[in-house]
Amino acid sequence: MSGWMSATRADSNPRNPLIQASGFFRNTSSNFLGLGSVLTTVRTKYKMKTHSGTKKRFRLNAHGEFRVTHASRGHFNRKVRGMRRRASRHPLVLASAYHNHMKKLMPYA
Repeated sequence: MSGWMSATRADSNPRNPLIQASGFFRNTSSNFLGLGSVLTTVRTKYKMKTHSGTKKRFRLNAHGEFRVTHASRGHFNRKVRGMRRRASRHPLVLASAYHNHMKKLMPYA
């Protein structure tokens, strides 16, 4: 096989779309693709989806705690007392009671 991909390069590159076996190439034998013994049948693992609203609002810190910013910080803050405004600058640490629920929403965090 000559050209854009050699057999050694296809086997060694983990980001190769043919090796990842996504879409059309999933569970496909190598002879069907005409690539000889470069590819083998690959079964993909099931993956959970991350909740997109949660990943925009929460961050996991190094201690395994979820950080979240205070609500009502956008505008109309003139009437809010200064002490409350200053306190809302720093992010909150989410209570440990919500940890299992957050791990379901963000399984790879």
